[in-house]
Amino acid sequence: MTIGARSRGASPVVCASQPLVGKGGDSAVKSRQRPRHLALPEHRVRFGLTAEPQPAVVVFDATEVGFGGERPIGRARVPRRLLPRARRQQLHHGERVLRGRRLGAGVTSLGGARTALSSRSPMPLPIQGPISSDVPVRTIERDELRRKVDANDPRFKLVMALGDWEFRTKHIPGSLHFKDASDMLSALRKDDEIVVYCTNPPCLASVAAYHRLVQEGYTNVRRYAGGIEDWESAGLPLGTGAA
Repeated sequence: MTIGARSRGASPVVCASQPLVGKGGDSAVKSRQRPRHLALPEHRVRFGLTAEPQPAVVVFDATEVGFGGERPIGRARVPRRLLPRARRQQLHHGERVLRGRRLGAGVTSLGGARTALSSRSPMPLPIQGPISSDVPVRTIERDELRRKVDANDPRFKLVMALGDWEFRTKHIPGSLHFKDASDMLSALRKDDEIVVYCTNPPCLASVAAYHRLVQEGYTNVRRYAGGIEDWESAGLPLGTGAA
């Protein structure tokens, strides 16, 4: 596994194929310029020491914690010199569990230090479909979507295209969730007005769901590209738990 610091002026996007560790304060993670990743909302991560810290490298088992429960997401090997001072002091005083965030598939943040995982859970794409097509993706903006959610029209269907764990953690109220494409196609009618969404604009899960629906002959489909990240940033209500 390759670990390196992000250079000045580099793109804030970090993909699963580009693991790295970089320095940065908590404020950078919380700012509007925080990294935007392909498919996962940010969740809390518990870093548990696997053994006594080594002089140069600290090894943690990372567990993601949310309303959907807990799940192991991989192992983080963090160079001690890149750990923020507060985290080094915690280790010095014998603490064996530290807290951080998951930023995306295979990438976490420990006190602002971006940390790659040596193994990672697969990116959730439960609804299989093309992620590129000659058919342009029709979109809907947040304000219009909010009006449609509030109207509670039975022919309007809002579909969250992420996995069950992510849905139970948080979703837009009124959203539907399907375990796979066949489940979705059997539940939705061809004359429904359908909006699909996932995490944010680079998220591929809603793109796959959109193209699969169009491929199957659904004609009134749009994508809410901003996703759960845009909805939450506007202070709008969120739902939790199963559908």
